[in-house]
Amino acid sequence: MLTRLKEVDAVHNPEVGLKEYHTILGKRHASYMAHTRHNEPKPQTDDADDEGYAGVALNCVVAIATDTPLFTGLNVPNNGAITGMRDDDVVEVSCRVDAGGPHPVQIGEAPESQYLLMRDVKRYERLASQSILQRSRKLAVEALAAHPLIASYPLAKTLVSEFIAAHPDTIGVWH
Repeated sequence: MLTRLKEVDAVHNPEVGLKEYHTILGKRHASYMAHTRHNEPKPQTDDADDEGYAGVALNCVVAIATDTPLFTGLNVPNNGAITGMRDDDVVEVSCRVDAGGPHPVQIGEAPESQYLLMRDVKRYERLASQSILQRSRKLAVEALAAHPLIASYPLAKTLVSEFIAAHPDTIGVWH
């Protein structure tokens, strides 16, 4: 999108830029966001970006208030949607939303490589949350070392130490 907006010189041609933006957004809605609706029609709202986070939230409120089924992707407690993940793990899955709230579509087993990555990231998230709540350097290092993009204890230790040293006024004292 950024390349296309530069090509049409959106800064000096905002109307053309906006048209390109909506064209690209339409392609996104037809692909990424479409899979979450399970071929259900796109909700009709007055919002030009009805699939943005605010639009998704508003569409969920409408579905709950009017008991009109909506299919969309949401971050919800797993509750068995993905086999092997904890019930309280928050996962992004397709959901049916109605007056009873969001109901995750059951995924079942994920391919092993994807499942292992999700499990590692969830471990990182749990450890990171605990480290913040406890202001624990040890848990923060353990969290970063568990993250697939870091995966190194020495690097995690350096990153945590440098972050804490750089932001003492914002994050307070960690032990």
